[in-house]
Order: sequence, then C-alpha cells, then structure tokens
Amino acid sequence: MSHSKHQGFTDEVLNKIEEYYSRAYAPYSKFHVSSAVKFQDNDEIYFGCNIENDAYGSCMCAERVAIFKGISDHGKQIIDWIALKTNSDTGDMPCGGCIQVINEFADQNTNVLLIGKNNGQPGIVRTLKFTEILPIKFDNKFFQDMRDDYNK
Repeated sequence: MSHSKHQGFTDEVLNKIEEYYSRAYAPYSKFHVSSAVKFQDNDEIYFGCNIENDAYGSCMCAERVAIFKGISDHGKQIIDWIALKTNSDTGDMPCGGCIQVINEFADQNTNVLLIGKNNGQPGIVRTLKFTEILPIKFDNKFFQDMRDDYNK
C-alpha cells in the first residue's frame, strides 16, 4: 500500500513505527507511543519511542526522540510530517510539550499524522496541519515584539 499523499510514508515506515511502538519503555503509565518524522529537505526518516523514568521529569516522549535524532544528525530542519502511534485505534494528539517542540521546527505545511486502525489494519486515521493544532504560535517573534516595545 502506498501512502503517497505524504512523501516517504510507506508500509515499511508504518512497520517501523509498529516496531518502535513495541520498544517503548513505559513501565509506569503503560502508555506506549512511537513516532516517525520526515523533514522537508531530507529523505531520511527518524523514529522514536517514549522512554519513562521514575523521575517523571526525566521521561522523553516519542515525538521528541524522533525530532531530536534528526536535528542532532543534520541541524535545524523544518518538519514535513510527523506520525504518532499510541494504543488508541482512533489516534491521539501530541502532548503540550511535544506540540511546543514540533512548533520550533514546523511551518504552515507541516502535517501531523495520527496512526490508529482503519478496518482493523494499522494506518493513518487522521491528518492535521500543525497550524490546526497550534494556530497561534509562541515563538521568537513574541520576544522580538517585546524587545521592540521596550526600546520605543
């Protein structure tokens, strides 16, 4: 099956998302998550799973693992799409912390792909533009506007 609507999203990618889902380390919440991210100017796809810790502040979400792998390998890039799989058949949204990290590397063309089950088979159950999830960005423009106002 081709998922040609999203460049680089193939059955092989979906299978790897499933593989990373099984690698999630979630002994406390039992909430497994996996993610894949493709950047606009890079054909490589990065995968991640959530990793929990006794100290909850030290946990890492799957989306951030995948994004940080790509950024650490190639520097700042813009996300083309990011896929997210949880234990929900209907797909779950990224948490607030992940939304802010995605925001740092997203533009108006970035898509969020929620993975669930279509007729019992794993696949994309919902696609959202990132701007639908976070229509008003908190970014460096906020600080620039503050500096401009302060310097008047």
